[in-house]
Amino acid sequence: MTNNTRLPLPTRDGVGPSCVGLPAGPWSTIADFLIERFPAISRDT
Repeated sequence: MTNNTRLPLPTRDGVGPSCVGLPAGPWSTIADFLIERFPAISRDT
């Protein structure tokens, strides 16, 4: 029997953690995906 209990991730500056699943696609890095998915993110950010 395995233990699948997950500990909650801590908040940082009052903001809770989140996650984004990376679907199959042409992105070579997670940054490339985030830049395409979220227009407010630029490569310079």
